[in-house]
Amino acid sequence: MRKTSKAMIWITAVLPLILAGLSWSRLPDTIPLHWGLHGEVNRWAGRNVIFLLAAIALIFTIVLLFAAKIDPKARNINRRRNLYEGLIVLLNLMLLGMMGITIAEAIRPGTVNVGQAVTLVVGILFAAIGNYLPKMKQNFTIGVRTPWALADEANWQYSNRFGGYMMFFAGLMMILGAFLLDDIWRFALILILVIAWVIGTFFVSYWYYRTNKTE
Repeated sequence: MRKTSKAMIWITAVLPLILAGLSWSRLPDTIPLHWGLHGEVNRWAGRNVIFLLAAIALIFTIVLLFAAKIDPKARNINRRRNLYEGLIVLLNLMLLGMMGITIAEAIRPGTVNVGQAVTLVVGILFAAIGNYLPKMKQNFTIGVRTPWALADEANWQYSNRFGGYMMFFAGLMMILGAFLLDDIWRFALILILVIAWVIGTFFVSYWYYRTNKTE
């Protein structure tokens, strides 16, 4: 099972590079790199940049695997290794989706509603991670890592359960927003939900600490 999991990590890490190599000859001299709030391209780059974008998944994979090894609570990550590796695969698949959007728009502009596609991909990622967070053990690499959660296992479990549920429903709202909102409102929705998640999990963790603080 672990061999299969490790293979999936590296396969999904190099898939964007393979996709970039297969599509490179069909790419125009310049490709879209960034889109504005209304879906218009506002930044372009030479097509060779596609390989730099494709390498992000591989770089993130290496960094996350290395972080898991040097984490002071690496034992807890190893106890849920399948979950941690699953999160890396999900991240790589999201980056692959982003690569697909860029390549599709470079070869055939207007093929993809970029704002909708990005919101949908991010929403799916949020919903998936929200399912993972409540199952993760205390660590310094991933999760709701407030000072109080890292100092107390019970606080960690409470904060990450709350953060997981909140992230899951935020993901569902993004998925719905991808189909129901215009581009500028999709961006606003993502921004509001991310800020709400950060502030909400921080204060819930602090509230739990204050409520259960022993003199």
